[in-house]
Amino acid sequence: ASTNTLVDSDIVPATGRTVSFFLPGNVTDLSRDAGLFCLSPVVSCPPDLDLECPADTTTNATGVATATSPCGCAITITYSDATEPGCGNTLTLTRTWTATDDCGNTSTCVQTITVEDTTAPVLSGQGGPATIQCPATPSFTAPTALDACDTTPTITFADVTTPGTCPQEYSVTRTWTATDDCGNSSQVSQTITVEDATPPVIVCPGDIILQGDGLCNAEVPLFTPSSSDACGPVTVTQNPPAGTIITGPGDTIVTLTSTDACGNAAQCTVRITISCRSALGDLVWLDKNRDGIQDASETNGVANVTVILRDGVTLAAIATNTTSAAGIYGFVDLLPDDYVLEVVPPPG
Repeated sequence: ASTNTLVDSDIVPATGRTVSFFLPGNVTDLSRDAGLFCLSPVVSCPPDLDLECPADTTTNATGVATATSPCGCAITITYSDATEPGCGNTLTLTRTWTATDDCGNTSTCVQTITVEDTTAPVLSGQGGPATIQCPATPSFTAPTALDACDTTPTITFADVTTPGTCPQEYSVTRTWTATDDCGNSSQVSQTITVEDATPPVIVCPGDIILQGDGLCNAEVPLFTPSSSDACGPVTVTQNPPAGTIITGPGDTIVTLTSTDACGNAAQCTVRITISCRSALGDLVWLDKNRDGIQDASETNGVANVTVILRDGVTLAAIATNTTSAAGIYGFVDLLPDDYVLEVVPPPG
């Protein structure tokens, strides 16, 4: 077998490009002209990328394809994008790079750029922990949300109420959740505690005077003060309690206490004064023998005798009484004190 090598007569000296044909032995084909041609370019894409939103997908940021020509031809590189949207502002970008030489030969490669959103929104500006007094109710300060890939993340909230140590005390924790279009979420909370540290308001009735019995004893009555509490009901107690026997003369202080459900208490007092008043009286008789002693025979009273009750110190007249037909006089409702009695005999 023999090989005929044909060299194109149109060889371009500037490039030195030639082409050879290999013919079977003893074959002559003088009509075949060896023309010049180039193999397709070899193109290389930038690497595939996974980017976090927001991302720059321009070729300045994601790279440019390169290409070479086996024949040294001039090459032009172009690209086209096909975008598949994802959640929010995420996407999958398929970038097809095409290398074309000056003979029209082309080669392509594909670069895949994925823009993801794995970052949760950032919540800020929520109120801090606070303590308020009953009957005030919690008022929360809501946060705002920022997200690099979603301009309007959704904000929701939920409240959890925890009872305190007494009925009027509790705390409320409000938790806000910000969620972006891709389901990424973050949370912040604010807790407000409601306390009851304020005692009730109580107003006692006025002081009173009680008339003691023959032993100067009196019974403590049941007092009903005016009492209220901003957060709930109150319980009123009295000390000493109603029905207690107290003895005069003198004053007894009754303490009334109003207590709310959280143990806060307020007090007021009532003064009880026991009046131990007495009566003074007797018979005015005729002392026939003038010995100052009522003898057995001196039993008849003298009517219409004036008896004057005087202060034991100043001798000022306090009251005047006239004996009855039986000779009886009397003064009542007298306070314990020193007195002087003056008997004024009737005329004649």
